[in-house]
Amino acid sequence: MTNSIYEYVRKFEKDDAIMRSTWIVVRVDGRNFSNLTKNWEKPFDARGGRLMNKCASEVMRSIGDIVFAYGHSDEFSFVFPRETTIFQRRSSKIMSTIVSLFTSNFVHYWDEEFGEQNEKIEKEKEKQKEQEQEKEEEKENENEKEKVKIKQQSIKMPFIPSFDARVIVYPNVEILRDYFSWRQVDCHINCLYNTCFYALLNDGMTNNEATLLLKDTYSSDKNELLFTRFGLNYNNVDPIERKGSLIYKKKVKIQVKRKDTNEYGTRTKNLIFVEHRDLIQDTFWNEYPHILEVKKKNKKSVSKRRQK
Repeated sequence: MTNSIYEYVRKFEKDDAIMRSTWIVVRVDGRNFSNLTKNWEKPFDARGGRLMNKCASEVMRSIGDIVFAYGHSDEFSFVFPRETTIFQRRSSKIMSTIVSLFTSNFVHYWDEEFGEQNEKIEKEKEKQKEQEQEKEEEKENENEKEKVKIKQQSIKMPFIPSFDARVIVYPNVEILRDYFSWRQVDCHINCLYNTCFYALLNDGMTNNEATLLLKDTYSSDKNELLFTRFGLNYNNVDPIERKGSLIYKKKVKIQVKRKDTNEYGTRTKNLIFVEHRDLIQDTFWNEYPHILEVKKKNKKSVSKRRQK
């Protein structure tokens, strides 16, 4: 439509370019996930956790500029470095690309975690475990067996899932780290509450009774409840539940075979890693300083451009 008489309509498009030299965070959040996950294992379904991590990893693989991602429950946050120029830093373009990629991967990989094929694999693993247990013990708890079978059943997608998204801009690394600390604290609060809540439900309480018991309680109260009533140390809960998922890229040397000589050599490749650990303290960031490293401009090239 170049030089068309109708081209003037483009002037109505909003210029939403994000300020330069700022960190860009895109957070995607599940919509109506309480209904979507109604048949998931509670308080945490490992299949759902793997599915979310897989979606985030695929987004990072597709969008090379993303340097870090953190997620828990039904949300994930993606970080673009200060120097990124992707999509001319247009907010709407960045946000819509990330959320559409995440949603499409969520639908694509659902059956890999919740489909019948995964159910067969899990049932086979459980069968092997049962055979090993039968050798050690003659009697098995039938109720526990039934619970395990229910948890391993395939789950059909109840409706087409969707995610919303927002773009947040941060001026420096300090505030960016505070953002992720905030999200991990939120992960911890939700995990501790849900662990207590569903433990009480499994113990025979109703939803209202469990809610009333936990009302106005502090973290120390919930930890005490788990330990004294259920013999559960909260620190032994799976780290993916307590800490969430940290996804980052790291350059690794891999072995490759040359086509021309058939000899083996090494080359560097950016691989994606997933961890479940603390990101509030400095340990993780000191271990991987390249994640939030601000790349310095080449002063010589800048001076040459100025001379021109």
